[in-house]
Amino acid sequence: MHPLRHEPALRVRAAHPRAAGGQERSQRLRLVLAPRDGRAGCLARLDAPQRHPPRVRQPLQEVKNLFADLPRILADERFDILAEASSVRLERIVSTGHATSPGEWYDQDTNEWVAVLRGRAGLRFEDEPALRVLDPGDYVVITAHRRHRVEWTDPGEPTVWLALHY
Repeated sequence: MHPLRHEPALRVRAAHPRAAGGQERSQRLRLVLAPRDGRAGCLARLDAPQRHPPRVRQPLQEVKNLFADLPRILADERFDILAEASSVRLERIVSTGHATSPGEWYDQDTNEWVAVLRGRAGLRFEDEPALRVLDPGDYVVITAHRRHRVEWTDPGEPTVWLALHY
């Protein structure tokens, strides 16, 4: 952020002739600086909160593909964290015929938005009698502490999930 462009320099209270009963109203004044190079700018208030954090140039990131490096067979599901912040995690999950262990239920502390990008999967919720079959492009929101399990994933091709935990 350029400190000389966003905030007025000074706030004063002045009587306005149109104000009822001579009440004061707020007016903003700008102080203009004229440096030797001829460019003019506005002096920012020092106590003004910044509206936007300063921009930091990030190094260029390489382009990656969600369908790259897909093994045909895995001993365990593969979890790749794609992005992570204080309360958000985005991950790619690759399953090759995997399922949740019999009798086990996932009970997560966070919400999860999950989509199947490739392959197929059977997802069961403890509070629903029917199995949900997810095809490519299907997604579901799993609220925190809603018990669920993966009954099956496609054994013929890798199932690629995109999961957002928040």
